[in-house]
Amino acid sequence: MSLTTIHHIKFNPIYAQLPNFNWKLAAESLFIQENINLIEIANNCDWRITQKIYDKTIRTIQDTQGSIVFDVTKLHIPYQNTITLAQFIANNLFIKDSKKGNYLISYDIVLALAALLLYIADWDIEAAILKLIKIVESPAPNDINSGNVIGLNPFYDFEVWAIIAKVREVSNSSTNGFDYKAHIEAIETRLKSEYELWKSLHK
Repeated sequence: MSLTTIHHIKFNPIYAQLPNFNWKLAAESLFIQENINLIEIANNCDWRITQKIYDKTIRTIQDTQGSIVFDVTKLHIPYQNTITLAQFIANNLFIKDSKKGNYLISYDIVLALAALLLYIADWDIEAAILKLIKIVESPAPNDINSGNVIGLNPFYDFEVWAIIAKVREVSNSSTNGFDYKAHIEAIETRLKSEYELWKSLHK
C-alpha cells in the first residue's frame, strides 16, 4: 500500500454524492490516516518483497504457528555486509548463471562463503576480501571434497524471517488487532453511516 496524495484527502459526506463514489478507497484512505504509525513501520523495510518471497513467507508463518523461532533482527548489519561481500565475490570472480547470464549474488554457496569469510574476519568486509584473495591465490587442493567447513548458511531465508519479524512488530503496535479486511469493512460501514446521517440532515 503506498502513501499517495489521495490518502491525505479527509472524507466529507458530501463526496458520496458523486456518481460511482469509491467507498472502499475512502475506507482505505481513512485506515491509512488512522494508522499512519503502522504504515511507517511496515514501509521501513530493507527487503524487496517479490511474489516468491511473499509466498514463502505465508507458508513459513503457517508452518511455524505456535513455535519458537529465531529472531533475525539482530543479524541485520551482518546480513547487509554478507550481501555486499557476496556481490563483490560474484562480480569479481565472475560467478554467473550460465543460462540467465546474471550474477549469482544470492546463490546459497556464494552467500555461505561470504558469511564464513566475514565471520572469521569479525564482520569486517575489507579484511574478508583480503582472506578471499589468499584463498584464490592458494594452490588447488589435492582432494576438492576435503575440508568442507561451509556446512550451514546462517542467513538461509533471511528475508522471509525479517519480513515475519516486521509483521510481528506491526501487529504488536496495532491497538485494534491485525485483521485488515475487517478494519476496512468496519470503516466503510462507519463512513456510509456518516453519509446517511448527513443526507438526513440535508433533505
